[in-house]
Amino acid sequence: MSIFLGGVFLYYARIRFDIINKTFINYNEKSHLLFSEGGCSCNLVGSNNCIRSSDKLRLEYGGFATYDEAFNRSLPLIDELKLYCVKRGIAIKIAGDVGETDSINVSTPTGGITNEGKKFFGLPQNLKHEVLGLGIYEVENNLSEITFISVNCSPSLRINNFNLGNDHSKAYGEEARIAISLLNSSNVLIMDSRISFLLKVMAVEALVSTDEKHNKDIVKKIQALQDNKDIISKIDDILKDTTINIKQVLGGLKRKSIRIKTKELVDNLCGDKSYFETTAAAFWDQCYDIRSEFTHTGKIAIKDVHDRQSVLHELVTDLVDAYIVKSNPPLSI
Repeated sequence: MSIFLGGVFLYYARIRFDIINKTFINYNEKSHLLFSEGGCSCNLVGSNNCIRSSDKLRLEYGGFATYDEAFNRSLPLIDELKLYCVKRGIAIKIAGDVGETDSINVSTPTGGITNEGKKFFGLPQNLKHEVLGLGIYEVENNLSEITFISVNCSPSLRINNFNLGNDHSKAYGEEARIAISLLNSSNVLIMDSRISFLLKVMAVEALVSTDEKHNKDIVKKIQALQDNKDIISKIDDILKDTTINIKQVLGGLKRKSIRIKTKELVDNLCGDKSYFETTAAAFWDQCYDIRSEFTHTGKIAIKDVHDRQSVLHELVTDLVDAYIVKSNPPLSI
């Protein structure tokens, strides 16, 4: 426990979060008491003089006698806050890493200034780097003793020649329209690269929405297995304690998987191009591996997403262009 001349230091938790969508919280004051527990109070605080119109909010919880007590009692509040907002349709950015609106991290730095920078610019030493999510701070009385700073930046685009081209008579089928819509959403959600990445993959999947079987030879061999009662009976006996129906499984094998169909489409329409220093089909495999890992385990390799995001965008837009050209063959004379 830290000691200063006037007595004992206190520890306060500060949970910073940004409201992304337009939301009005019905409190006109700057600070609103949420609850008090064990001699400590938790307040909702706005970044300006009114919580109602603030998009940068924080929970301030304290004061605690030790750092560990402040951390352990505040940690559940992060998930409690997220769940509260999710249920009410409030979109918040909290503890998201680079390219992530949210993550399971406790906190994320927002940038700041070094101690040398403070001295050079003559800034007060109580200046601290603000973090999104949870931070624990040591004070004499309350958090007003600390000045928090952060660095905010957002990407921007400059378009010098806005031009729709010359051919305005192309027909856009439903698959292409869905793919374009998903691509547009992937740009809207660029703040979270995970969602943006998955939407781009879904845009390709939308182009192969029709059911398609393997070639006749493969289908014939699978049908022969389905018709072999001895084999089916033995497999059924092995799977008797499960919900697996082997005939349904074999029937599903007759149809091409979404992965196979998308890879064939990529190879057929963009096979003459290279992406990420490999073939279009091989790069698509890499991207689909990321998608599959997330689907089956709930985990996503964020570095792999960051590395491939812009190249995947290039591939998918090339693919949509080629798909539309294929759907609009030139008129024969």
